[in-house]
Amino acid sequence: MPKTINYKSKIRRTLDRRTDFEVEIVHVLDRLKLRYPKMTNLEDIVLRVVRSLAKCTPYDWRFTDSVSSRFFVIDQESGAKFMGMTIRDSQNIQNILSFIQRNVRNSSLILSELDNKIQFYIDEIENPNLSISHHIRTVYPKGDKSEIAEERELFEKARDNVGHVVPLASRKLGSRPNAIVDPDGALWVRQHMNWIDLKNTSAPEYYLFQPITRNYGITKNTFRIFSYDANGNLKTHQEKTINCESHHPGIKDFKPGFAPTDIRSESYWKVPTYLDRRLIDLDYKERYSKELIDKGEDGITSDELIELYYLKKIVEKAKEKLHRK
Repeated sequence: MPKTINYKSKIRRTLDRRTDFEVEIVHVLDRLKLRYPKMTNLEDIVLRVVRSLAKCTPYDWRFTDSVSSRFFVIDQESGAKFMGMTIRDSQNIQNILSFIQRNVRNSSLILSELDNKIQFYIDEIENPNLSISHHIRTVYPKGDKSEIAEERELFEKARDNVGHVVPLASRKLGSRPNAIVDPDGALWVRQHMNWIDLKNTSAPEYYLFQPITRNYGITKNTFRIFSYDANGNLKTHQEKTINCESHHPGIKDFKPGFAPTDIRSESYWKVPTYLDRRLIDLDYKERYSKELIDKGEDGITSDELIELYYLKKIVEKAKEKLHRK
């Protein structure tokens, strides 16, 4: 008899070499089966995407500079659309969560320590040395209607607060791929050049992508143009190499000997912490508990509701202090 392949173990072994990646393996496989019912070899698809991300992603990388910190990775061969989230983490952040979870029924203790925990949280938000990690959380269906709601809402708020009319469709902005795994396992990432036809709402959008490797980052002299249409179809249109420096300059390149310890890129400061991720997860679980229970999944527990209350307090108070600066 042929030997059965344990894909979950293979995926975990792949990730063992990259502690900055986490995959909700069971949930991802379930959603892949649900949203792509005609697709076969689902485990192979997940393994191909995970291997590419683990092999090619530089450490301390961000797939998006959006404050939502969510990103899409599309497997080009199958068209499957994976959604991930980047976070910043530290032992101090985890200690805050552990304290609340251990003492969730001891309100007097938590309240007496709440100001200290808020300050610890603020200190970590302003810490330039937190580790960056990526969490592949679920799989979306194909098409521009499979959008990251937070991205759509952020654009709508920005669009509605300016004095001129911006004719771009928010649902399209929320559905764009941030990274593509090609059939050979190479990883391509989207850069800030997009082309759109506003006269034809069903027309594909066009994006400029560049390859990325773990040791060297983006290969700056190589480009691919991909299109993505309303049905979620991804197509390669052109690949080109031009003569330019492949090195991506950083702040240290501009002043020899200048090595700032507290300066990080703007995208780093936008990344949420592990505590924020937990708050987002609990908030979702609370809002959709009935739907989750109806589907046979776990709704929010009473302890989690109490935890959610304290996490909201910490984040709200931190915002009050930091946004006054």
